[in-house]
Amino acid sequence: RDEIARLMSKLKDLIPTQPPSLCHGDFWINNLFRQADGRVYVIDPAIHFGLPEADLAMTQMYGFFPEAFYEGYRESHALLPDWKDRLPLYQFKELVLMIAQFAHEESIQKLRELIRRFC
Repeated sequence: RDEIARLMSKLKDLIPTQPPSLCHGDFWINNLFRQADGRVYVIDPAIHFGLPEADLAMTQMYGFFPEAFYEGYRESHALLPDWKDRLPLYQFKELVLMIAQFAHEESIQKLRELIRRFC
């Protein structure tokens, strides 16, 4: 608990100020559907204005999106050069949720890695 509190106290210094953007809010691989014609549809939105990096962090929680997705995203929305380095910080809430609800072992390991890396 002390390590989690220490990480939480550092978040405002670890995450730079960024303009908000319209975000999906639950943007993970199972909320994308590819149709036979090749078009991809996004479902189950929890739309809000937030940090694009937070939305992108969810895309790497439970299966990865293809690199072409991130290339296309960067074409339409400017990201800070070190955006990928911060993605684990935005996964913090989801990891704690998975641990609290399911004692999810993989999430416990990821949370420990996150604390080691940023604290």
